[in-house]
Amino acid sequence: MKALTSITLLNGRVTAGVFTEITSDDVLGLLGMRGPPGEDGPPGEDGPPGPSGPTGATGATGATGAAGDVGATGPSGPQGEDGWPGEDGPPGTPGAQGPVGPQGPALCMFNEDSYSEPLMMSPPGGALAIGMPIGGGTANRVLFEGATNKLAEVSGSFIDVANGYIAYGTDNTASGASSMAVGTQNVASGAEAVAVGTLCTASAQEAVAFGASCLADSSFSAAIGHGCSATASYAIGMGNYSSGTALESTAMGNSCLASGASAVAIGLDCDATQSSAVAMGVAVENANADTAEFGADNTNKLATAATGLKFAGRYLPQLVSTTTGIDAKTAAATTLYTVPTGKTFIVLAAIVRCTTATGAGNGPTAQVQINGGAVILASLAMTTLDTTAEAAILNNSRNVFPVVAAAGVVELNITVASTLATAQTIAVDLIGYLV
Repeated sequence: MKALTSITLLNGRVTAGVFTEITSDDVLGLLGMRGPPGEDGPPGEDGPPGPSGPTGATGATGATGAAGDVGATGPSGPQGEDGWPGEDGPPGTPGAQGPVGPQGPALCMFNEDSYSEPLMMSPPGGALAIGMPIGGGTANRVLFEGATNKLAEVSGSFIDVANGYIAYGTDNTASGASSMAVGTQNVASGAEAVAVGTLCTASAQEAVAFGASCLADSSFSAAIGHGCSATASYAIGMGNYSSGTALESTAMGNSCLASGASAVAIGLDCDATQSSAVAMGVAVENANADTAEFGADNTNKLATAATGLKFAGRYLPQLVSTTTGIDAKTAAATTLYTVPTGKTFIVLAAIVRCTTATGAGNGPTAQVQINGGAVILASLAMTTLDTTAEAAILNNSRNVFPVVAAAGVVELNITVASTLATAQTIAVDLIGYLV
């Protein structure tokens, strides 16, 4: 049936809407009669897919369900490993000292080879004695006395902690505060004195005796070696039978003697017997203050004006004296030098220096003479010596030098005074040597 809009069967009637064509099959169908089924037609082609419909709205969140019941406790797990140890806590406050306990029994140990004396014992008072008796005696037994803090050996060694005494060895004596005697038959009786070796004695404050048969008996002195002595403050005797016997003297070597204050004797059989004298070498003897002599048997000398200068067997020129403040405007004689007793003076020259000059004019004329008479360096007219930038020399051009005996007086004699208008002073340096 084609173009059929609607068909309604009511009470055996057919009410139909608009339609244009009814087939026989349609009539039969309306009359309740069904015809035979028609053959299946061929399948129609698939139509194109329709467009996607719009996305539906998200549904509302459902309500949270009620909490379930707590489950039963499970079995315990295995034991875990030990953790790291914690840091040490701060030290605790020391406890109060407990009361002194009663004295314990003596401790005694015997030498298995000799039962006549104990090897170790504790005498009354908490002391401790340690030692090894020899032949039943008490030698070499060491005693520590708790009451005096002393560690002592019967044969002469001890340490007194309270007073600082130390004596170690055989038959030593240390009696000065903080003194020490070490070796055999040494004595340290001065405060802070030290005697080390054999038969050494340090008997003054901070004295040191070291070696064999050495003696330091003055404060801050030192005797070191064999048979040496230092018998004055700050003196030193060092070597073999060398002695420093005066303040700050020093003797070093073999059989040297420094007996002058601040004297020095070094070498073999050297003697320095005056203050600040120096004797150095072999058999050198220096009996002159403030001088130095060295070499062998006084052959070579190094000395001040008191003795002259001699080196490698030859005397050398030196400045013997300097005289200043001579008034050049006055014609007069001025003493320059007096030859020491026992010496002879070889005069080489006199240097005249202008030290002040004021005004115009000529310098003086002068000569060198001895004992107010004999001229030994000829007269020289120093007319151009008129400024402090100049000097003149008086000497003997004949290569024959004057010799002045002991006690001779060397003078500068101005025979013609300076003519400088206002003032002029001069100084004279005397050159030569002593024999």
